[in-house]
Amino acid sequence: MDILIFFFKYGLWLSWPVFALGVFLLWFFIVTAVRLGVRNRICSLPLEAEQSVEFAGAGQVILWLEGPLLTSRFGGLSFELTGSDGLLLKGRMALFRQGSSGFSKVRIADRVFTIPYPGKYVLHVKGLGTPKAGDEKHQIIFMRPYLFQTIGCILGIILGAFLTIGSIVNFFLRLSQGSGA
Repeated sequence: MDILIFFFKYGLWLSWPVFALGVFLLWFFIVTAVRLGVRNRICSLPLEAEQSVEFAGAGQVILWLEGPLLTSRFGGLSFELTGSDGLLLKGRMALFRQGSSGFSKVRIADRVFTIPYPGKYVLHVKGLGTPKAGDEKHQIIFMRPYLFQTIGCILGIILGAFLTIGSIVNFFLRLSQGSGA
């Protein structure tokens, strides 16, 4: 309770540094959230029935589908990875299907593969059929998981917004009651 009295008593003077901290946190976490997709990208592949992909390390990777807004080209497709030793990886559906969209593109997490060892794999896309016009606008992207990084950025944005809005409200409340400290 003493801390609330302290903030009320010196609120007019504390509002500016808290406001600056809040704006900085907002800027930092928004920029970090925007860059997460680029930092965690392993490779981007065109939409083809079969192609080779190389993974530098073992672990989980997420297969993302990217295409024009409102595309239905990915409907009914299934994906498999085959290792150089013939090991077949079917993957599993992504538990949290993260997605992002802009004015012209949409991207959604589809499958999670656990890569047992680094090396070359062959990606098989089943149900693709014959190539269609506009296939060049569709991509298959492999990324490292970044769900927890996204949650951290969201919490940081909430903290920054709380500090920014709280300092503005505190400043004007204190200003309306007089600036006496």
